[in-house]
Order: sequence, then C-alpha cells, then structure tokens
Amino acid sequence: MAELSKAINVSRSLISQVEKGVAYPSLQTLEKIVNALGITLSQFFEVKTENRNEGNVVVRSGTRKVVTMQDSRHKYHILAPSLYNEIEFVIAEFPPFMEGDEYDYFQHDGEEYFYVLSGQVQLTVGDETYILNEDDSGCFKSSIKHYYVNKSDKPAKVLVAASEHGL
Repeated sequence: MAELSKAINVSRSLISQVEKGVAYPSLQTLEKIVNALGITLSQFFEVKTENRNEGNVVVRSGTRKVVTMQDSRHKYHILAPSLYNEIEFVIAEFPPFMEGDEYDYFQHDGEEYFYVLSGQVQLTVGDETYILNEDDSGCFKSSIKHYYVNKSDKPAKVLVAASEHGL
C-alpha cells in the first residue's frame, strides 16, 4: 500500500479505505491505481465466476459490480462482464435529489445511448437540458460535456450504453 500510495501521490489511508470499501476513488485516482498496478480497468472490475467461460459472456443477477464516484450518491451497475470494452453497458441509479448534490460530469469520445427505466432525470448535453421520463430514450455525441441529475423526490434508473470510456 505504501508503494502504491507513493506512486500515485495519495495517502496510504485512502488506499486502505478503498481496499476495505469504505471510500470510493475518483475516476482520476482509479485510473492512476490501475496504471500503477499495470492492469486495465476491465481487469480491476472483472467478475469471477465458477464457470470460467461463462464469465466472459454472462453477468448473473447478484454478481454485478457497482461503481460509486467519490462525493456522489449515484451508483453505476456494470451490466457487462468487464468494464471499458468498446461499449460500456450500465444501469445508472440516481437517488432523489438533495440540495447541494454534485453532478457527475462526463465527456468522452464516441456516442451514448440511454433509456429511462424508471423515474425522471434531467439530461444536460452541452448547453441543452432535457427532462426525461420513464420510457424516454435517445442518443448523443458523448464528446460534448454531459451529465444526468435527478431533481425529483423519487429514485430514477437509466440504462446507458456508451462507446469508448463513459464511466
């Protein structure tokens, strides 16, 4: 832990907290960790299964990895066997809005497709904002800065498929 924390310029305490699941690293810190370890994000989030061949194709209910960004209440349920393939496939879960909630801004190459499974979310792409309700769907060029936020008093879930690195 000491070597890793020194290599990526974070405290040993943070590495320990991440290892225990007490703290969640930012995307930038997560990228530094995997680079320092000499692995890919796919390997970092790899789901182990009893049937080794199945793990390359199927993600069983109850075995999904969940990613939470640092200082965020949003959860990203990884639906594919590995993260950071050509297409990322996730369910983004947005709890009811609380004053002071931070937005998870994203900007990456490729395209992003979405389908609102439940609830209502606000999607901002560049300077345009859209109110999306259950069963709404669409896509956009993800090279434009974008974010989703739930400003309602009910939870919301959005199915997202993004080419390149969306998370």
